Amino acid sequence: MKTVKNFNANFPANAANYTTGLYGWLPLFFLLVCFFFVSSASATPVTDMVKIDTRLYNGNVVADANVVVFDVAYSNAVDGDDATKLSNAGENIAIQRGNSILVVEGRQPAVLNDMVPFRMWNMHQQDYRLEIVASNLITPGLNAMLEDSYLNTSTLINPNGTTSINFTVNSNAGSSAANRFRIVFRQAAILPVTFISISANRTTANVKLNWEVAAEINIRNYEVQRSADGINFITIGTISAKANSSNGNNYGLSDATAPSKILFYRIKSVETNGESKYSSIIKVSAGDVKQGFTIVSNPIENGVINLQFTNQQAGSYKIKVINNSGQNIITQNVNHAGGNNNQLVNLPATTAAGIYRVMIITTDNTYTTKTIIVSNK
Repeated sequence: MKTVKNFNANFPANAANYTTGLYGWLPLFFLLVCFFFVSSASATPVTDMVKIDTRLYNGNVVADANVVVFDVAYSNAVDGDDATKLSNAGENIAIQRGNSILVVEGRQPAVLNDMVPFRMWNMHQQDYRLEIVASNLITPGLNAMLEDSYLNTSTLINPNGTTSINFTVNSNAGSSAANRFRIVFRQAAILPVTFISISANRTTANVKLNWEVAAEINIRNYEVQRSADGINFITIGTISAKANSSNGNNYGLSDATAPSKILFYRIKSVETNGESKYSSIIKVSAGDVKQGFTIVSNPIENGVINLQFTNQQAGSYKIKVINNSGQNIITQNVNHAGGNNNQLVNLPATTAAGIYRVMIITTDNTYTTKTIIVSNK
Protein backbone atom coordinates (compact mmCIF):
# COMPACT_ATOMS: atom_id res chain seq x y z
CA MET A 1 0.00 0.00 0.00
CA LYS A 2 1.25 3.51 -0.84
CA THR A 3 0.75 5.76 2.16
CA VAL A 4 1.77 9.10 3.60
CA LYS A 5 2.88 9.13 7.18
CA ASN A 6 1.22 11.20 9.92
CA PHE A 7 -1.89 12.18 7.99
CA ASN A 8 -3.97 14.45 10.22
CA ALA A 9 -6.45 12.01 11.72
CA ASN A 10 -8.15 14.91 13.46
CA PHE A 11 -9.87 15.96 10.21
CA PRO A 12 -11.83 18.06 10.39
CA ALA A 13 -10.66 20.23 13.31
CA ASN A 14 -14.20 20.89 14.54
CA ALA A 15 -15.52 17.36 14.09
CA ALA A 16 -16.97 17.54 17.59
CA ASN A 17 -19.69 19.76 16.16
CA TYR A 18 -20.92 17.11 13.71
CA THR A 19 -24.63 16.49 13.58
CA THR A 20 -26.46 13.21 14.02
CA GLY A 21 -26.08 12.47 10.32
CA LEU A 22 -22.38 11.97 10.74
CA TYR A 23 -22.42 10.64 14.28
CA GLY A 24 -23.18 7.07 13.30
CA TRP A 25 -20.16 6.67 11.02
CA LEU A 26 -17.70 9.16 12.51
CA PRO A 27 -15.72 6.56 14.53
CA LEU A 28 -15.50 4.36 11.43
CA PHE A 29 -14.36 7.38 9.42
CA PHE A 30 -11.48 8.03 11.78
CA LEU A 31 -10.46 4.38 11.54
CA LEU A 32 -10.51 4.65 7.76
CA VAL A 33 -8.37 7.78 7.86
CA CYS A 34 -5.82 6.19 10.14
CA PHE A 35 -5.83 2.92 8.16
CA PHE A 36 -5.36 4.48 4.75
CA PHE A 37 -2.96 7.31 5.58
CA VAL A 38 -0.86 6.43 8.62
CA SER A 39 2.31 4.32 8.25
CA SER A 40 5.14 4.00 5.72
CA ALA A 41 8.77 4.75 6.31
CA SER A 42 9.20 7.05 3.28
CA ALA A 43 6.72 9.56 4.62
CA THR A 44 5.67 13.20 4.17
CA PRO A 45 5.47 15.27 7.39
CA VAL A 46 2.04 16.62 8.28
CA THR A 47 3.20 20.24 7.91
CA ASP A 48 4.24 19.59 4.27
CA MET A 49 1.11 17.71 3.26
CA VAL A 50 -0.79 19.02 0.24
CA LYS A 51 -4.50 18.54 0.87
CA ILE A 52 -7.99 19.98 0.54
CA ASP A 53 -10.56 19.57 3.33
CA THR A 54 -14.10 20.33 2.12
CA ARG A 55 -16.79 20.94 4.73
CA LEU A 56 -20.52 21.43 4.21
CA TYR A 57 -22.16 23.60 6.88
CA ASN A 58 -25.84 23.65 7.84
CA GLY A 59 -25.95 26.85 9.87
CA ASN A 60 -22.92 26.79 12.18
CA VAL A 61 -22.73 22.99 12.29
CA VAL A 62 -20.71 20.75 9.96
CA ALA A 63 -23.15 18.45 8.17
CA ASP A 64 -20.59 16.47 6.13
CA ALA A 65 -16.99 16.63 4.90
CA ASN A 66 -14.33 14.97 2.76
CA VAL A 67 -10.60 15.26 2.07
CA VAL A 68 -8.19 14.94 -0.88
CA VAL A 69 -4.44 14.45 -0.37
CA PHE A 70 -2.00 15.09 -3.25
CA ASP A 71 1.28 13.13 -3.32
CA VAL A 72 3.43 11.26 -5.85
CA ALA A 73 2.88 8.12 -3.76
CA TYR A 74 -0.74 7.89 -4.92
CA SER A 75 -2.49 6.92 -8.11
CA ASN A 76 -5.32 8.88 -9.71
CA ALA A 77 -7.22 5.62 -10.09
CA VAL A 78 -9.64 4.56 -7.36
CA ASP A 79 -7.77 1.91 -5.37
CA GLY A 80 -6.95 0.72 -1.88
CA ASP A 81 -5.57 4.14 -0.90
CA ASP A 82 -9.05 5.70 -1.13
CA ALA A 83 -11.97 5.44 1.31
CA THR A 84 -15.56 4.87 0.16
CA LYS A 85 -18.20 7.29 1.42
CA LEU A 86 -20.90 5.90 3.73
CA SER A 87 -24.16 7.83 3.26
CA ASN A 88 -25.82 9.44 6.27
CA ALA A 89 -29.40 10.52 6.86
CA GLY A 90 -28.60 14.24 6.68
CA GLU A 91 -26.95 16.30 3.95
CA ASN A 92 -24.03 14.62 2.17
CA ILE A 93 -21.08 15.85 0.14
CA ALA A 94 -18.49 13.47 -1.31
CA ILE A 95 -15.94 13.12 -4.10
CA GLN A 96 -17.21 11.37 -7.22
CA ARG A 97 -14.73 9.39 -9.33
CA GLY A 98 -16.61 7.57 -12.05
CA ASN A 99 -19.03 5.29 -10.26
CA SER A 100 -17.16 5.56 -6.95
CA ILE A 101 -18.25 7.89 -4.14
CA LEU A 102 -15.33 8.73 -1.85
CA VAL A 103 -14.84 10.46 1.49
CA VAL A 104 -11.01 10.23 1.41
CA GLU A 105 -8.95 10.29 -1.77
CA GLY A 106 -5.22 10.13 -2.48
CA ARG A 107 -4.14 11.63 -5.82
CA GLN A 108 -1.08 12.58 -7.82
CA PRO A 109 -0.01 16.26 -7.58
CA ALA A 110 -2.44 18.48 -9.47
CA VAL A 111 -1.85 19.40 -13.10
CA LEU A 112 -3.62 21.74 -15.54
CA ASN A 113 -7.37 20.97 -15.77
CA ASP A 114 -7.19 18.38 -12.99
CA MET A 115 -10.41 18.43 -10.98
CA VAL A 116 -12.11 17.30 -7.79
CA PRO A 117 -15.79 16.67 -8.69
CA PHE A 118 -18.19 16.75 -5.74
CA ARG A 119 -21.50 14.96 -5.33
CA MET A 120 -24.24 16.29 -3.00
CA TRP A 121 -27.50 14.69 -1.92
CA ASN A 122 -30.23 14.96 0.73
CA MET A 123 -30.14 18.76 0.39
CA HIS A 124 -33.03 20.94 1.63
CA GLN A 125 -34.35 24.30 0.49
CA GLN A 126 -32.29 26.58 2.74
CA ASP A 127 -28.94 28.39 3.03
CA TYR A 128 -25.67 26.46 3.32
CA ARG A 129 -21.95 27.19 3.44
CA LEU A 130 -19.00 25.41 1.90
CA GLU A 131 -15.58 25.74 3.51
CA ILE A 132 -12.57 24.77 1.42
CA VAL A 133 -9.56 24.44 3.75
CA ALA A 134 -6.39 24.05 1.66
CA SER A 135 -2.86 23.28 2.84
CA ASN A 136 0.27 23.82 0.71
CA LEU A 137 -1.84 23.89 -2.46
CA ILE A 138 0.65 26.17 -4.21
CA THR A 139 1.32 24.94 -7.75
CA PRO A 140 3.33 27.33 -9.99
CA GLY A 141 1.20 28.55 -12.89
CA LEU A 142 -2.04 27.03 -11.56
CA ASN A 143 -4.96 28.31 -9.52
CA ALA A 144 -7.48 26.06 -7.78
CA MET A 145 -11.00 27.33 -8.55
CA LEU A 146 -14.32 26.27 -7.04
CA GLU A 147 -16.86 26.22 -9.88
CA ASP A 148 -20.61 26.49 -9.29
CA SER A 149 -22.52 25.17 -12.33
CA TYR A 150 -25.84 26.58 -11.07
CA LEU A 151 -24.71 30.21 -10.64
CA ASN A 152 -22.02 29.85 -13.32
CA THR A 153 -19.39 31.34 -10.98
CA SER A 154 -15.75 30.52 -10.31
CA THR A 155 -14.11 31.34 -6.95
CA LEU A 156 -10.35 31.41 -6.40
CA ILE A 157 -9.36 29.06 -3.54
CA ASN A 158 -6.88 30.28 -0.93
CA PRO A 159 -3.95 27.81 -1.40
CA ASN A 160 -2.97 27.96 2.27
CA GLY A 161 -6.09 28.85 4.21
CA THR A 162 -9.88 28.82 4.23
CA THR A 163 -12.24 29.85 1.43
CA SER A 164 -15.91 30.19 2.42
CA ILE A 165 -18.79 30.14 -0.08
CA ASN A 166 -22.41 30.73 0.93
CA PHE A 167 -25.02 29.15 -1.32
CA THR A 168 -28.76 28.54 -1.36
CA VAL A 169 -30.84 25.55 -2.35
CA ASN A 170 -34.25 26.66 -3.62
CA SER A 171 -37.09 25.26 -5.70
CA ASN A 172 -34.92 25.28 -8.84
CA ALA A 173 -33.58 21.75 -9.45
CA GLY A 174 -30.21 23.15 -10.52
CA SER A 175 -29.59 24.58 -7.06
CA SER A 176 -29.59 21.07 -5.54
CA ALA A 177 -27.96 19.27 -8.48
CA ALA A 178 -25.67 16.50 -7.29
CA ASN A 179 -22.81 17.80 -9.46
CA ARG A 180 -23.29 21.52 -8.75
CA PHE A 181 -19.77 22.04 -7.36
CA ARG A 182 -16.28 21.00 -8.43
CA ILE A 183 -12.70 22.17 -7.94
CA VAL A 184 -10.73 22.70 -11.15
CA PHE A 185 -7.06 23.61 -11.53
CA ARG A 186 -6.89 26.40 -14.11
CA GLN A 187 -4.06 28.30 -15.74
CA ALA A 188 -3.13 31.19 -13.44
CA ALA A 189 -4.13 34.50 -15.00
CA ILE A 190 -3.11 38.06 -14.22
CA LEU A 191 -5.70 39.38 -11.80
CA PRO A 192 -7.21 42.80 -12.50
CA VAL A 193 -6.16 43.91 -9.02
CA THR A 194 -3.97 42.59 -6.20
CA PHE A 195 -4.79 43.48 -2.60
CA ILE A 196 -1.51 44.29 -0.84
CA SER A 197 -2.91 45.09 2.58
CA ILE A 198 -6.09 45.95 4.47
CA SER A 199 -6.40 47.46 7.94
CA ALA A 200 -9.28 48.53 10.16
CA ASN A 201 -8.95 50.56 13.36
CA ARG A 202 -11.69 51.54 15.78
CA THR A 203 -11.82 55.08 17.15
CA THR A 204 -14.32 56.77 19.46
CA ALA A 205 -16.32 57.92 16.45
CA ASN A 206 -16.02 55.20 13.79
CA VAL A 207 -14.01 52.37 12.26
CA LYS A 208 -11.38 53.61 9.82
CA LEU A 209 -10.49 51.24 6.97
CA ASN A 210 -7.45 51.53 4.72
CA TRP A 211 -6.34 49.25 1.91
CA GLU A 212 -3.55 49.19 -0.65
CA VAL A 213 -3.78 47.61 -4.09
CA ALA A 214 -1.40 46.95 -6.95
CA ALA A 215 -1.83 46.33 -10.67
CA GLU A 216 -5.26 47.94 -11.01
CA ILE A 217 -6.65 46.97 -14.41
CA ASN A 218 -10.17 47.95 -15.48
CA ILE A 219 -11.43 48.41 -11.90
CA ARG A 220 -14.67 50.43 -11.61
CA ASN A 221 -15.02 50.74 -7.83
CA TYR A 222 -14.46 49.19 -4.43
CA GLU A 223 -17.18 48.20 -1.98
CA VAL A 224 -16.44 48.13 1.76
CA GLN A 225 -18.41 45.30 3.35
CA ARG A 226 -19.13 44.67 7.03
CA SER A 227 -20.26 41.53 8.88
CA ALA A 228 -21.21 40.67 12.45
CA ASP A 229 -20.31 36.98 12.06
CA GLY A 230 -17.62 36.88 9.33
CA ILE A 231 -20.04 35.06 7.01
CA ASN A 232 -22.90 37.37 6.00
CA PHE A 233 -21.68 40.74 4.69
CA ILE A 234 -23.44 43.98 3.79
CA THR A 235 -22.02 46.88 1.78
CA ILE A 236 -21.59 50.02 3.91
CA GLY A 237 -19.73 52.22 1.43
CA THR A 238 -18.44 52.48 -2.14
CA ILE A 239 -15.36 54.27 -3.49
CA SER A 240 -14.61 54.83 -7.16
CA ALA A 241 -11.30 53.44 -8.37
CA LYS A 242 -8.51 55.84 -9.21
CA ALA A 243 -6.85 55.85 -12.60
CA ASN A 244 -5.47 52.44 -13.59
CA SER A 245 -1.94 52.10 -12.28
CA SER A 246 0.65 49.36 -12.21
CA ASN A 247 2.33 51.15 -9.28
CA GLY A 248 -0.59 50.69 -6.92
CA ASN A 249 -2.99 52.97 -5.05
CA ASN A 250 -4.17 53.55 -1.49
CA TYR A 251 -7.79 53.91 -0.39
CA GLY A 252 -9.64 54.67 2.82
CA LEU A 253 -13.18 54.85 4.18
CA SER A 254 -14.72 55.50 7.60
CA ASP A 255 -17.64 53.43 8.89
CA ALA A 256 -19.53 56.01 10.95
CA THR A 257 -22.38 53.61 11.77
CA ALA A 258 -20.22 50.78 13.13
CA PRO A 259 -21.71 49.25 16.31
CA SER A 260 -19.38 48.71 19.27
CA LYS A 261 -19.38 44.88 19.05
CA ILE A 262 -16.83 42.66 17.26
CA LEU A 263 -16.99 43.22 13.49
CA PHE A 264 -15.49 41.79 10.31
CA TYR A 265 -14.63 43.73 7.14
CA ARG A 266 -13.57 42.92 3.59
CA ILE A 267 -13.11 44.88 0.35
CA LYS A 268 -14.86 43.88 -2.88
CA SER A 269 -13.30 45.08 -6.14
CA VAL A 270 -15.74 45.47 -9.04
CA GLU A 271 -14.37 45.39 -12.59
CA THR A 272 -15.77 47.35 -15.52
CA ASN A 273 -17.25 44.10 -16.90
CA GLY A 274 -19.09 43.43 -13.63
CA GLU A 275 -16.81 40.67 -12.31
CA SER A 276 -15.60 40.96 -8.72
CA LYS A 277 -12.83 39.84 -6.36
CA TYR A 278 -12.55 39.99 -2.57
CA SER A 279 -9.77 40.93 -0.19
CA SER A 280 -8.98 38.90 2.90
CA ILE A 281 -11.29 39.38 5.90
CA ILE A 282 -10.10 41.53 8.80
CA LYS A 283 -11.50 41.45 12.34
CA VAL A 284 -12.11 44.54 14.50
CA SER A 285 -12.45 44.11 18.25
CA ALA A 286 -15.32 45.60 20.22
CA GLY A 287 -12.93 47.91 22.03
CA ASP A 288 -13.91 50.02 25.00
CA VAL A 289 -16.13 52.48 23.17
CA LYS A 290 -19.29 52.67 25.28
CA GLN A 291 -22.76 53.80 24.38
CA GLY A 292 -23.75 57.13 25.83
CA PHE A 293 -24.99 60.70 25.49
CA THR A 294 -22.91 63.82 26.03
CA ILE A 295 -23.88 67.48 26.30
CA VAL A 296 -21.32 69.40 24.26
CA SER A 297 -20.50 72.90 25.56
CA ASN A 298 -22.26 73.09 28.92
CA PRO A 299 -23.31 75.75 30.11
CA ILE A 300 -25.66 76.26 27.19
CA GLU A 301 -25.28 79.50 25.25
CA ASN A 302 -27.43 80.98 22.51
CA GLY A 303 -30.32 78.67 23.48
CA VAL A 304 -29.06 75.61 21.58
CA ILE A 305 -28.31 72.23 23.22
CA ASN A 306 -25.71 70.17 21.33
CA LEU A 307 -26.45 66.54 22.28
CA GLN A 308 -23.92 63.93 21.10
CA PHE A 309 -25.05 60.32 20.49
CA THR A 310 -22.26 57.71 20.85
CA ASN A 311 -22.70 54.15 19.52
CA GLN A 312 -26.49 54.34 19.80
CA GLN A 313 -28.92 52.13 17.91
CA ALA A 314 -30.79 53.54 14.95
CA GLY A 315 -34.34 54.62 15.63
CA SER A 316 -36.61 57.32 17.01
CA TYR A 317 -35.57 59.12 20.22
CA LYS A 318 -37.52 61.61 22.36
CA ILE A 319 -35.72 64.52 24.04
CA LYS A 320 -37.38 66.48 26.86
CA VAL A 321 -36.12 69.54 28.72
CA ILE A 322 -37.54 69.91 32.26
CA ASN A 323 -37.17 72.90 34.61
CA ASN A 324 -36.63 72.86 38.39
CA SER A 325 -40.40 72.85 38.99
CA GLY A 326 -40.75 69.59 37.05
CA GLN A 327 -42.43 71.31 34.11
CA ASN A 328 -41.65 70.09 30.61
CA ILE A 329 -40.67 73.13 28.57
CA ILE A 330 -39.96 71.34 25.29
CA THR A 331 -40.27 67.87 23.69
CA GLN A 332 -38.42 67.03 20.50
CA ASN A 333 -38.47 63.78 18.50
CA VAL A 334 -35.30 62.91 16.54
CA ASN A 335 -34.53 60.08 14.13
CA HIS A 336 -31.04 58.72 14.73
CA ALA A 337 -29.34 56.84 11.86
CA GLY A 338 -27.25 54.74 14.27
CA GLY A 339 -23.68 54.99 15.57
CA ASN A 340 -22.38 58.45 16.39
CA ASN A 341 -24.15 61.71 15.64
CA ASN A 342 -24.95 65.14 17.07
CA GLN A 343 -28.51 66.40 17.59
CA LEU A 344 -29.32 70.08 18.13
CA VAL A 345 -32.23 71.05 20.42
CA ASN A 346 -33.42 74.66 20.28
CA LEU A 347 -34.75 75.97 23.60
CA PRO A 348 -37.81 78.27 23.60
CA ALA A 349 -36.93 81.95 23.34
CA THR A 350 -38.56 82.50 26.77
CA THR A 351 -36.24 80.02 28.57
CA ALA A 352 -34.76 81.73 31.62
CA ALA A 353 -31.22 81.25 32.83
CA GLY A 354 -30.87 78.43 35.35
CA ILE A 355 -30.47 74.68 35.85
CA TYR A 356 -32.49 72.21 33.75
CA ARG A 357 -32.65 68.48 33.15
CA VAL A 358 -32.44 66.91 29.69
CA MET A 359 -34.18 63.53 29.45
CA ILE A 360 -33.34 61.26 26.49
CA ILE A 361 -35.86 58.45 25.98
CA THR A 362 -34.32 55.66 23.87
CA THR A 363 -35.78 53.22 21.36
CA ASP A 364 -36.43 50.62 24.09
CA ASN A 365 -38.20 53.18 26.36
CA THR A 366 -35.32 53.48 28.83
CA TYR A 367 -34.15 56.98 29.64
CA THR A 368 -31.01 58.90 30.48
CA THR A 369 -30.97 62.26 32.28
CA LYS A 370 -28.35 65.00 31.90
CA THR A 371 -28.10 68.27 33.83
CA ILE A 372 -27.50 71.49 31.95
CA ILE A 373 -26.94 75.11 32.91
CA VAL A 374 -28.55 77.68 30.68
CA SER A 375 -26.71 80.99 30.74
CA ASN A 376 -28.11 84.42 29.93
CA LYS A 377 -28.42 85.01 26.20
